[in-house]
Amino acid sequence: MFKKYSIQDFLFNKEKYKIEKFILLVLFYFLSLYLTISFHIPIRIVFIPFLLVLLTINLTKIKWYNKRKNIQKSGGDWFKVTIIVIALSVVVFQYVEEVTLKNKVHTSIEGRTGMEDLTIEHIDEFNSDGENYIGVTYTIKSHSTKYQELYHLEGENLIHDRTSEIE
Repeated sequence: MFKKYSIQDFLFNKEKYKIEKFILLVLFYFLSLYLTISFHIPIRIVFIPFLLVLLTINLTKIKWYNKRKNIQKSGGDWFKVTIIVIALSVVVFQYVEEVTLKNKVHTSIEGRTGMEDLTIEHIDEFNSDGENYIGVTYTIKSHSTKYQELYHLEGENLIHDRTSEIE
């Protein structure tokens, strides 16, 4: 079905398959939008594997394909790798920051309510009058009520402001 060399050329050759690569990129863009909108998957979760695949392909191209085909390495190849590593670092840092905040909020709610079976549905960070706030929507498994809490963020500390029930 697929020839070994056509797959290699598709992945690594700059000259061949430009239109097909562009079409796949557009399809990936629409797929990522569909996943983030329909299934509420954060865009960072979609881009981490994508950036890892791009990094692997580019490093393989530099280290193996260019040597095999006797093509000189260009500064553009290393520039692409650098940009991908920077983008991947930013995305991973934001993801770790988001998970850390979610864990802090979960621990705070659990400490105040004494309930461990809670599901955080939404966290929103916003700034009002120069102050940083975090709005959280969550449910507790044993209750049918949705709760919304507001936290004031001072440095790394979360200070509970208020809780309200949502019907």
